[in-house]
Order: sequence, then structure tokens, then C-alpha cells
Amino acid sequence: MVSSGATTTICRLSPDLLESICRELLAFPPEGKPLKHIGSRTVAALATTARVFRDPALNVLWHTIADIAVLFYALPDDIYVRSRKQHGLRSPHSLQHFTLDDAENKPSLARFLSYARRVREIRMSTHLSVCSRRLVATPDMYDILAAAVGSRTLLPNLAAIHFKRKQFLDLKIFGAFHFLFGPSLRKLHISVINDWDTVSIDPEEDSDTFAQMLANLATCSPQLEELSVHIRPTDTILSVPSFMAVPLVQPMAHLTTLLLSQGLMPITPALFAHLARMPYLRSLRFCICPDWEWYEEMAALRDQRAADQAVFFPSLHDVRITSPTFDEPILLIPFISSSQLTNVTVVATLAVGRNTLDELICEVVALRAPEKLTELVIQAPYVFPDDADTYVALSTVSLGCFRHPPRPVGPRTLRPLLKLTGLEDLLLDFCCPFDVCDPFLAQCAAAWPGLCRFILGSDRAWGPTAQTNFPPGEHHDDEPGTIRSPAEPVRACVKPKATLFALHAFATHCPHIGDLGFEIDADLGPLRVAPERLETRPAVLGGLYRPLRKLYVGLSTIEDACAVAAFLSDAFPLVTEVEDGWAKLQVKEGTVGWRMARRYHTRWAAVAQLVSKFALVRLQEGRWRKKAKGEAVGEVEWLSDTEEEESDAVPDSEPED
Repeated sequence: MVSSGATTTICRLSPDLLESICRELLAFPPEGKPLKHIGSRTVAALATTARVFRDPALNVLWHTIADIAVLFYALPDDIYVRSRKQHGLRSPHSLQHFTLDDAENKPSLARFLSYARRVREIRMSTHLSVCSRRLVATPDMYDILAAAVGSRTLLPNLAAIHFKRKQFLDLKIFGAFHFLFGPSLRKLHISVINDWDTVSIDPEEDSDTFAQMLANLATCSPQLEELSVHIRPTDTILSVPSFMAVPLVQPMAHLTTLLLSQGLMPITPALFAHLARMPYLRSLRFCICPDWEWYEEMAALRDQRAADQAVFFPSLHDVRITSPTFDEPILLIPFISSSQLTNVTVVATLAVGRNTLDELICEVVALRAPEKLTELVIQAPYVFPDDADTYVALSTVSLGCFRHPPRPVGPRTLRPLLKLTGLEDLLLDFCCPFDVCDPFLAQCAAAWPGLCRFILGSDRAWGPTAQTNFPPGEHHDDEPGTIRSPAEPVRACVKPKATLFALHAFATHCPHIGDLGFEIDADLGPLRVAPERLETRPAVLGGLYRPLRKLYVGLSTIEDACAVAAFLSDAFPLVTEVEDGWAKLQVKEGTVGWRMARRYHTRWAAVAQLVSKFALVRLQEGRWRKKAKGEAVGEVEWLSDTEEEESDAVPDSEPED
């Protein structure tokens, strides 16, 4: 029995401290780790033991729910109807839909509202049972509850909504979403991935419904800070009219995050000008509306900024621009005045001109504080030559119409990036030949010691190839019997200048490198590499082990998988995946190049399997040598538990002859 003194001490504890105690009973894991779904019954029992624990325990239990349907259990059983529905063959579980039995008879909501005011967050991953994720309130249910509640706010203390669905979703639910909005709402994140083939939709009606939801959001939650909407696909399903964009966003003066999926609400020059003046905006993701004359509009905005001496995007940290080409981002990036910008992502949805790559990189380097940039991602499906017809380039989906590849991307284009001294993530994913050599890659590694990811190029055509034409009727060397037409382009492999030895620079200067990718000359034969050069590998010079796990080699050719695996196992013993572009070229047997593609893909796959095995052999050999010299054998940091077990299977003593 608890003494009166102990009871008095507990009563003196603040409600916040009691809530913290109850939260600890739920055993929340560290961020990013899966929930254990334990402790809820303990906290519920604690709420019934003493009045002092009642409110703190209930606040913790109802803090986060997966769906508003969870609250329906607070209603009498004869009020609501629960039904199971299976949506699509891909859905592993049926969803439980809730609706009211009698819409005309308003239910007593006293107990319902008592729990509702304790809800602070709606999120799919919650401490409640995993079964609660399959509870769904129908759109009609929102309307009925709205009529029953009247002018009151259903969830007055709701601060965050993380609405995530991967199953069927009736888009009409957005018409009732305003029922959840309140003055305390600070975050709204919507993520929906639907199979639209099985859903009856009306793009125009649903777009209006979604736009009305955003209008209600601006009215009901003026203090909103984060708005993130990811609905896939959106370009043909939802598209907020451009003339409504500014009125929808203008009241949200406190926005710090605005992330919009492609096609949902294309940015117009007027909306861009409004966003540029928002003082607290830190993260911005948007797509360009192509139906505007951006050059003229941005010229006028530039003059206006100079006249007003305005500072645009003063607090921006992260920006992602999706545009048909690089022309619009080249115009927009100079308007970013923030000295705190760390992440820049530019994605083109159509083919881009080779000369725009140089212009885009120059604009990025010319930012106010380029040394603070830690992540740079530039992506484009194709790059066409400078002398190509722009109309043809933008309308084609194949590179076969071009007589020659675009100008290679080499040190002249990439050297300005060396000014980004704080770079940790560099991804240049576009189809264009790269012309980089070992000395330049060594400069990159030395300039960016904090690199975690470094990838140049794409695994699609052009790759490490040039295009030529075989004479009419000539057979392809790799596929006997295959005859090409005179106009059909042929991919002829050209060995890149970069070699496997370029990886040594990243092993030496980049201790955190995890993903590395560029096309390389993987030939280690004696005719190309002197044996004494192989003896200067990093392991011999000091045992430099790096956490590299994934290597991207594009369309690099390879002759000896064992030699390459042995080379990689010295400095990168943790490599478990080697991704090459040959896998996509061996799809159909009989097509030009399929045998060559299969051969190189098989060899690179063998490298991924052999690296860890060679590393374990080297480790065991090192242990034998130390034991022979009487030295202590310590643990190896990079060796995982699984690999340790595999190495234990190797005998500690040298095998007898």
C-alpha cells in the first residue's frame, strides 16, 4: 500500500512530468525505428488507479491516432455501422469503414469530444494496435459529424496531420477534410499512392474539391507552418488551376515548408514572386507551369527587386525545382538570396540542351554562400547536342535522331563545383557522355572530404558510348547475323579515362563515402596495369577501410570479375551491391547488344558477391600473420556480426600441407 507521504509527493509532480512518465511506459523507439506497440494497456490501467494520473495518461494515449475513425469507439455501438471492404487485389488487408446508422439522429458526442480534445496528431504509425491503421472514416461520416458538432472544432488541439494512404482512396474525402482543421494546426502532410485504374474519378470535380480544401485550410489554420502534398500520379488526376494558386497560398504567411508533388499546383510567375517574399520559408518543392513567358516575367521581377532592394527567399534551406527543361531553373535560382541554403535539386522532365548544363552549374556556384551547400542533385532524362534542333529534341523520346552525342561533361564543366567545399551529396544523373580522369577525380575527393554520395552519369544511353553507323549490310561483331540499316545508330563502347585507381582517392580523402558511381576502365590486365602499381593499394599503405556499400558503374566494361573484386576488397570490404546499366540492355534476347550486355552484367553481379568473401579471406590471413608473430588479434570495426560468423568458420590455424 502506498503511504500518504508518497501520494503527496506524486501529487506535487507537474502534469507535464507525469505525461513524460506515461510516455516512457509506451517505450517509443528512437526516430526512424519501428514502433513496438507496447505499453498502451499499462498506461490505460494507470489512468484508472488515481485521479492524479487520469488526465496525463489519457493525454498520452490519445495524443496520436491513425484515423478519426478510432474515436468512433467512444460512441454507443448502435450509433455507427462498421463494414469491411477489400479494395484491389494488391491490398493485403480489408479496410473497416465507419459511418453513422442514422444521419437524422444526432448522436451524443460528450464522450467523443472529451477524447477528441486530447488528440494532438494524426499519423499512420502510432503506438496503438496495427489494426487501427485499417480503420477508415467514410467521407459522409465527416459531414454528419460536422453537422452534429456545429460551429465547434472537432479536434481543437490538433497540431499535425500526416495523412498517408497506399490503398484505394476516394478523393471526395478532401471535401470534408476542413472538418479536421483548427487554429492549432501547424503541419499538414498528405501522401497518397493510388491505383487510379480501379477508381472512378472526375479530374475537374476532384481538382475543385482539392482546391477548396486548401482554401479552407488557409481560413481555418492561419498559423500553418508546413504543407506537404504528395499524390501520385497527379498530372492527370489533380491540378489546381493556376489562377487560384496565389489566393490559396497568400493567407499562409507563417509557412516554413511547402512541398508539392509534380503537377499538383504548378508555380506561376506571380506565385513565385509571392513565395520569394515569405520571410520564414525554409523548404520549397514545386514544379514549373510551362504556359507562361518566364523570361519576360522574371526580367520584370528582377527590376522590381532592384528598385525595392528586396531580399528574396531570406531563410531558404532546401529547394527542389521540377521543370520541363533547365531554362526556367537558370532564371529562378539567382533570386535565392539565402545564406543558409544547403540543398538544391533540379529535375528536368524533357530533354535538355548541353549548353544549359554549364549555365545551370554556374548559377548554382554563384549562390550567396556556395560553401554551405551540402547536397546538389541535377537530373534530366536526355541531353541533346548544342547544334540539334530544339523542337525535335523536346518532342523526341529517342536519341536515334541525333547524328552524334552531345559534348562530353568534363573538368571544364565540373571544375566550378570544387568551390562547394561543404558538399556531401553530389548526384548528376543525366544521359550525357562524361570525360573525367583519375587526377580530376582525385581533386574532387580532396575538395569534398565530407562526401557520402558521389555519382556522375546515368545508366541509360549515351552512357560511355559514342554513336556511329555501320556500313549497309555489315554484321555486328557481337551478334553474328544481325544486319543493321544504314540510318540505324549503333552504340560502340569507348573505354572511359577513369580507372579503378580513382577509387583510391575517395578511400583516402572521404571517410564517410557510402555510394560511389562513375564509369570506369576496369581492365587490370598486365598489358594495361603494371603489377607493381597494384602493390600500392590502400590496404598495403595503412589499412584504410571505408563504409562504401553500393557502387554504380553504369555501362563500364569488365573482363576479370575476380581481379576487380580483389581490388575493391582492399579499401571497400563492405561493398554488397554493384549496380550497372547493362541489366536494362539485356531484356530481349536477339536485340542488338544483348549478348554483350548479359556478359558484362553477369560479371559485375559476380563482383558484388565476391568482394565480401575476398575481404574475409584477407582478414583471416592477417590474423594468421599476427598470431605467428605473437601479436594480439583485435576486432575489426567494419566486420558485421554476420560476416564475423562467416569468418569464424575459417580455421584460426593455417591448414597443413
